[in-house]
Amino acid sequence: MQSPLFDQILEITHIEPLANENNELEITKRITEDGKELYFILNMSNDKRKLPDKFSAYQDLLTGKIASQTLKAWDVEILNK
Repeated sequence: MQSPLFDQILEITHIEPLANENNELEITKRITEDGKELYFILNMSNDKRKLPDKFSAYQDLLTGKIASQTLKAWDVEILNK
């Protein structure tokens, strides 16, 4: 749960979350010099976590396969479209 002050800062700066679902995953976005968007998704828990629907058609650069629907405990995926 975010504080009202934090919500206000996000609104003023027009910052949007990388995933709107409450998924308890750590999601970081990086943009390469050639404009490719990479998403680093980490499950920093001992439990399985569902990948946000937004990433269902993305490719996992570590495996070359489509992103899995669920990340196992302590799993990592690096995704791009």
